Amino acid sequence: MTQISYTLNQWLSSTWRKGTRYYSIELRQDIFANWIIKRNWGRDQTRGAGQSLTTVCQNYEEALKLFQQQNRHRHKRGYIQQ
Repeated sequence: MTQISYTLNQWLSSTWRKGTRYYSIELRQDIFANWIIKRNWGRDQTRGAGQSLTTVCQNYEEALKLFQQQNRHRHKRGYIQQ
């Protein structure tokens, strides 16, 4: 039986807002300890009814790079980090 190991101290999250729009991103591990990026976005009035996308990454470094790229992209688009 394989032992699954989680590295909680490397998990990250950011939330951004622009007007009535929100965008959140999480870098974490799934139930199989794969590194994933989970993104959620939509309008504040429809929180929970927005859209989401999960990307499985090859390793932590790839996930961190994607996380940082998304944060820079939100900043360039005028979102304010919460």
